[in-house]
Amino acid sequence: GHAGHGGSTTSNSTNGTTVTVQGGSSYDLEGDTPCEMGSGGGGIRGGSGGGVIVLGTKTSPLWILILETGGSITSDGSTAGEMGGGGGAGGTVSASIDWRGGFRADYKTHFTAVGGQGGSGGGGGGGGGVVHVQWTSPAPVEATFEGSNVSQGVLSLRGGEAGSPGLSGRYGFASSSDCPPGRAGELCDPCPIGTYKTKCG
Repeated sequence: GHAGHGGSTTSNSTNGTTVTVQGGSSYDLEGDTPCEMGSGGGGIRGGSGGGVIVLGTKTSPLWILILETGGSITSDGSTAGEMGGGGGAGGTVSASIDWRGGFRADYKTHFTAVGGQGGSGGGGGGGGGVVHVQWTSPAPVEATFEGSNVSQGVLSLRGGEAGSPGLSGRYGFASSSDCPPGRAGELCDPCPIGTYKTKCG
């Protein structure tokens, strides 16, 4: 069976005699401190789950996090190594960043906890992982603030593809602490043109 983490997995089949195997369930979705590794995939040489990446803590946050063009922070599950093996689930990326510094991600950067691909012959794909961003220091109440968050990068928690005729893993889970007015999303990007919110959340 394939592995679950932030995104659960369903079932998979193998060639020859069709066998349906229940995949792993979602976990590590409560609270603001995700800390679990991705589960390994089942079967012969199932893929390994992604690890845990911790960037700063609530008491010692990063002042600023910058991903330059082509840079990446990844905790992906690995591809299964044999026919019918399940892909590993994506792991965890947890970042604590000070509002006064901020987060910047240039074009073509990657922030991922993707599920691994299932093996040929029906191996299911691993579920996507978990990404959480904790903003520290009191969030400013005004729409403009000292931090310069410009997220042009790719946040990906997709489930791994299956080896035919298996089933792919499900999308993972992303969350963040409250964003200030005028900001939204996991990375607290500026609200799209033509939209606005007046409260933290």
